[in-house]
Amino acid sequence: MTTLRAPICPAWCNTNHDDEDTRDTERVMGGVRQHFRAIGGFYLNEQRNGSTKRVLRPASGSFEVSLTEDQRLSDGMTDDAVVALMYDHRVMVPLTSGEARRLAAMLLAGADRLDLEP
Repeated sequence: MTTLRAPICPAWCNTNHDDEDTRDTERVMGGVRQHFRAIGGFYLNEQRNGSTKRVLRPASGSFEVSLTEDQRLSDGMTDDAVVALMYDHRVMVPLTSGEARRLAAMLLAGADRLDLEP
């Protein structure tokens, strides 16, 4: 008889794995438990030119950032945890912590140039 090792949640996981819906999902996913924590998100509102009022960008979807890690229940092994950048619930980009920091630094540098340089 094979004894399954009890899954261990990372400190950041806020999923209730004792919830009946979660156990059903794990069965459907082939014995994979997903550790998850939402970080935040925002909706892209319409953007207009300040003087002409011309639409520069129509309202277009949303961004969400979360932490995810998949753990196989058969042996307790896990995939590396990633920072997941999701656009409009369609496109997910898994990033390592280093890649997430580099992307954040580039976005901040771009925002600073827009706001701070003449």
